[in-house]
Amino acid sequence: MFHFLSEIVSPVYYTILIAAATYFFLLSLANHYEMWRFTSATSVFNGPLVSILVPARNEEQNIERCLKSLQNQLYKNYEIIVLNDNSTDKTLEIVSRIVADDSRVKVINGEPLPDD
Repeated sequence: MFHFLSEIVSPVYYTILIAAATYFFLLSLANHYEMWRFTSATSVFNGPLVSILVPARNEEQNIERCLKSLQNQLYKNYEIIVLNDNSTDKTLEIVSRIVADDSRVKVINGEPLPDD
């Protein structure tokens, strides 16, 4: 009896398996085409100037990773402006090093708040 059941289930199982594999293969081809179409457009790379503002106070643990992530974007026409808000750690040193390497990155040092 089990031999008869396996003869029926086996072709159905393989048919379903082949249909699922074909579906996922076609889906991956469609995704590949869409990604290629998206990244080949010049407007993605060279649009209007975008200013990215990054406020930073005592962010020596995070600021380099944040700026490197922003520098690795596909969009190319941007500037990064870091507002150093009176950091007492090495935030300004790290940002200054990155500013020296990349002309798109600028730093503005904040002024202390008035007493009143």
